[in-house]
Amino acid sequence: MIPTLGPNLLQTQPSVEPTLARLLPAGGQLAATVLQASTDASGIRLQLQLQRAGQLLELNTQRALAAGTAVVLSRNSAGQLQLSLTAETPARPPATPSSQPSSQPAPPATATATATATLDSLLRTSLPRQQRFGDVLNQLLQQAQPGTAAATQAARQLSPVVQSLLQIFGITPGLRDSGLAVRRNIEKGGFFTEANLGRTATQPSGTKSTAPGNTGSATTDLKAQMGQLQQLADALPPQARKQMHKLLGDLLARITSSQLNSASQNKDLPDGTSERHLALDLPVRLGERMENVELRLKRYRARRGEDPASSHWLVRLHFDLQALGPLEAELRLRDDSRMSARFWTPEPETARLIEQRLPEFARNLGRQGIELDDLGCHQGTAPRGETGIRRQLINLKT
Repeated sequence: MIPTLGPNLLQTQPSVEPTLARLLPAGGQLAATVLQASTDASGIRLQLQLQRAGQLLELNTQRALAAGTAVVLSRNSAGQLQLSLTAETPARPPATPSSQPSSQPAPPATATATATATLDSLLRTSLPRQQRFGDVLNQLLQQAQPGTAAATQAARQLSPVVQSLLQIFGITPGLRDSGLAVRRNIEKGGFFTEANLGRTATQPSGTKSTAPGNTGSATTDLKAQMGQLQQLADALPPQARKQMHKLLGDLLARITSSQLNSASQNKDLPDGTSERHLALDLPVRLGERMENVELRLKRYRARRGEDPASSHWLVRLHFDLQALGPLEAELRLRDDSRMSARFWTPEPETARLIEQRLPEFARNLGRQGIELDDLGCHQGTAPRGETGIRRQLINLKT
């Protein structure tokens, strides 16, 4: 039987009723995908992306669903809503006796194929229409500026939320709190939202979680603030409302794609080796604009029998510097606080400038207790086998 949430378990926001009534008349059905789940005073709030024109929709329910879950939203003849999960993978028929039973159990090919197909489908849906966090913030700032008389009141309501996003996630190079801003982006930038919700749901009442990615108020989570913008956007004029819905949908697609791509690269091998990957956007303030910096991190845990200190963090970056040309970097920090840092640039003058700054760079790391094993700048391009950078990770104009 396909799991179904009946009318008594579903509630819609008043602001979405007109849109939902138009899209889903009595007797109709709409296919959708769960983009995120959050909690508030009214319970669990699901944000769905309808397959028809990518429309976003929020529902309050009593059951949390994981991001990426495919569902069908329907309305019965009485006008009541129902939410059904799509058909589950059929159970395997019981094995029949064999004269030569296999010594190895058959791999769960059906489940693996289903999971792979679901992942591929979600990536195909989200990749073509995503927008980077820094680019979205620039457009949100434009949306929050008063325009026509009809939009002035709505713009005033949008402005505090947009300014809150800038205050929480915007990174200003050179400021003392820039490191904290990077941490907030990692913890509250949407990558860990569903994991935090899952931990919160299983914790006893009154218990405070100390798990990574679960610090601070839930209202500072990027996806929670996007939900606020989604509600405020319903008061905008039609064209601005459509633009805002698309903007938020594209950013959610960006976050979802990063989550799926990172999860697909994670590894847990029988010898104890493991890898964890994380990709996210960092909005960096340069002048009056927010530039986007895409950060890629990898955590490697050594195999059993290896020196535990060989476990390390790996950061890979690619800059496009307007005046100095391209610059690639690879930073590797071991668990024993030993680090290697290498830079590559095809421009001789840029290589000379980097070489001049390396001693200061080493001294700054030393003051933080980090010892350098390898530090250098090379003229040319980074070997692909070493950096693994196949495309531009950072597009930063200075």
